[in-house]
Amino acid sequence: MAFFGVLLPDDRMRQLEGVAPEAIHRELAAVCAAFNRRSEDLGASADRGALDYTRAAAALYSGILRVHPFVDGNHRVSFVALSAALWSFGLPNVRFIGAEEMIAHDDAVVPALVSAPGDVEPFAQLLAKRIESAGTGPT
Repeated sequence: MAFFGVLLPDDRMRQLEGVAPEAIHRELAAVCAAFNRRSEDLGASADRGALDYTRAAAALYSGILRVHPFVDGNHRVSFVALSAALWSFGLPNVRFIGAEEMIAHDDAVVPALVSAPGDVEPFAQLLAKRIESAGTGPT
C-alpha cells in the first residue's frame, strides 16, 4: 500500500490521501493472519530464544504501522499490539521512554517500514536485547 504524506515543520509526517476501508481491512487481516501462523509455528517448536519471538512481534508491530489506517494513531495501536504479542509469548512489555530510546526505536523500525519486504530484523534485535537485558525470557 502506498503512503502519501508530507513532512511537517516539526518533522512529523501527515497523511494526505486516505485508503479505502476495504483495503485497510484486507491488509490488517493479512498482518494478523501472518502473526497467527508465526505464533503457531513457534508454539510447535522447542528451544526458542527471545529473538525468535520478537521477530514475530516486530512483524506484527511494523505490519500495523505500514497499513496506515489512521493519520496519527498507528503508533498507539501498534504499541498495544506489540505489548499483547510479547505477553502472549510470555515476554515482558518493552517501553521506549525518552528521546534516546525513541531514536533507537525509530532507527530500528525504519527498515521495516521503508523496505519492500519489511525488514523487521533490526527492530526484533532491539526488542530481544532489551528483554534479555531485563533478565527475562519466554516462559
